Parts: sequence; C-alpha cells; structure tokens
Amino acid sequence: MGKFMRFLGLEKSSNGSGNETDVLTVDPVENGVAVDENIFVDNNPPANYVTKTASSGKLMTFFNQDFRTQGFREGYANHSKERMTDSLNKIKADFRFEMDQLIGEKKAEILKLGQNRIEIDGISAETVSKIDMQLKHIDDQLTELESQKALSAEDEGWIMKALREFQIGYANGTKAYHDENKFLGFNELFN
Repeated sequence: MGKFMRFLGLEKSSNGSGNETDVLTVDPVENGVAVDENIFVDNNPPANYVTKTASSGKLMTFFNQDFRTQGFREGYANHSKERMTDSLNKIKADFRFEMDQLIGEKKAEILKLGQNRIEIDGISAETVSKIDMQLKHIDDQLTELESQKALSAEDEGWIMKALREFQIGYANGTKAYHDENKFLGFNELFN
C-alpha cells in the first residue's frame, strides 16, 4: 500500500496531534515531470471571431437541401404541373420566410448599433467611426437581402438554383414514373 501511496504522491504524515492525514507531496523536478507554463497561460489576447446568427445558418441549411432529390420524389409521386407549381411556390415561400427573419435581425442590429453610437458619441471618435462602418456594412447587407427577396418573386437571384434543381428533379421523377409504367405495361393491363 505504501508503494501505491508514493506512486500517487500521497504520503502518510503526522500533524503533531497524533492524527495521520494524507498530504499531497509532488515535486515536479524529483518525479521527472516538468510542466510548461504555456499549457495553462495564454499571453495572447482572445481573437475577435465573427459569429453568424442562427438565422443565417438556417438560410444555409435551406440552400444545402437536396432540391433535385426532393423534386424527383415529388415528380415520381405526383407527376402533375399543378403539384409542381405548388411545390415551387412552397420553396419560394420558405425562402422568403427565412429572408424576412434575416431582415428582421439586421434591422435589430442597426437599432442596437444606433443606440450604442448615441451613447458613445462625444466620448470616442474612433469608436463612433467604427460603429458607423458597421452600420453601413449592415445596411448594405439589408439592401442585398431585400433585393434577393424581391428577385425571388420572379424566380431569380439566390433562389434560382434551388428552383431549377427542383424542376430538373421533378422532370426526372415524372419521366422515371412513366418509363417504369411503360416498361411494366400497366397502361395496357388495365385498358
């Protein structure tokens, strides 16, 4: 047991009152363990990381969907122009919803930065200039988002690729359905 206690760095010692207590005695040099200070201390200041909002992540999730596969499934199951139009309208509506969420967040950012600018005005000209630059950047982003939302009504802009992929998938799904029925002879079986 003594070897095990020494291995852990615990030694029995007496504190003079006759009671024995466990005392941790670790000498890094004696045990051959050298601890580098850089492991625990970082002298570099933290970096300023730009974090994306949850909604911009939702927009990326929206665009990362496999619209061609969705279109194929819809085309194979429904194979009608009305259902394709309904599905395309749903994609556009989902896109506009995400855009509205982002636009709302950008407006909230502008409001918050504007309030900060008012509080800091007269204290630090440099900080006010930085806030003005951020406001201009966010305003440019807001303009782009509103433009893309308007373009989506005409099937143009960022949404165009998603709509085209869905249409291609829908056409392929409809073709696969009809080819399969033609090959299996279902049309002739029931006529």
